Amino acid sequence: MSTDEDATRAQFHPRGTSNSNIRGNVYDRRKRRQWMLDAFGNGKTCPCHWCKRRLRKPQADRYPRCGHMGGRYTRDNIVPSCADCNVRRCGPGGSKCQVWRDAHGTYGR
Repeated sequence: MSTDEDATRAQFHPRGTSNSNIRGNVYDRRKRRQWMLDAFGNGKTCPCHWCKRRLRKPQADRYPRCGHMGGRYTRDNIVPSCADCNVRRCGPGGSKCQVWRDAHGTYGR
């Protein structure tokens, strides 16, 4: 296959060639995780925003604007979260998000 054919195939591939999605590629996610460890913790661990458990590998939780509310993975819209809190707080469909915020008295900036 020639380089022109490779370029055409890559251009029209439905998934793309960057192995990236809304969260970014692996490098972006690694940088974001290290930024959270540095900004919210001591560089090696940080507390979960919700339950305060110490984390070595935090997940990025979009807060105050969740994904279903149009929130993006930007530094002013993410907080570190453990997997349990991240799933419990904003489950599929996002209906749990508002219930969680009402119960805990937190609602964005």
